[in-house]
Amino acid sequence: MLVGLAMLGGCAAMETPVSMNTFEIDRVPMRKADQRDLDAFERGVSLATERDYEAAAGEFVTLIPRFRAAGDERHTAEAIFWAGYCYEKLSQQEAAAEYYHRVVRDHSKTLAATRAKQRLEQWR
Repeated sequence: MLVGLAMLGGCAAMETPVSMNTFEIDRVPMRKADQRDLDAFERGVSLATERDYEAAAGEFVTLIPRFRAAGDERHTAEAIFWAGYCYEKLSQQEAAAEYYHRVVRDHSKTLAATRAKQRLEQWR
C-alpha cells in the first residue's frame, strides 16, 4: 500500500520504509475501515515522519485490532508494519522483529509483508 508516500517522499533526511515505486499495488482485496481509523492511521504516519516514534507506535498498535475487525487486511498489515518500524527506530529490536514477523506470517500477500521481509533481511 502506498499510504503516506506523499509525506515520506518529501522528507529527504528520513529513511523511508515504504516502496517508492508508485506502480506497486497490493494484490489483496480492499475492505475499507472506518474513516476515523483511516485518519488515525494517517496521523500515525505523520508522527513517524516527524520522528515521534513512540506516539506513532501507540497509534498503530491501537489500530491493528480495529482494522482487523473491519476486515481491512491492507490497513491491518500496514499498521503492523508501521508499529514494527517505529519500534525499530526506538531501538526495540525484539518488539520490531515480532511485528515484522507477524505481518509476514499473517499478511504475506501484502506490500507491508514485502517491506517487513526487507527490514528483517537487513538485520542479518
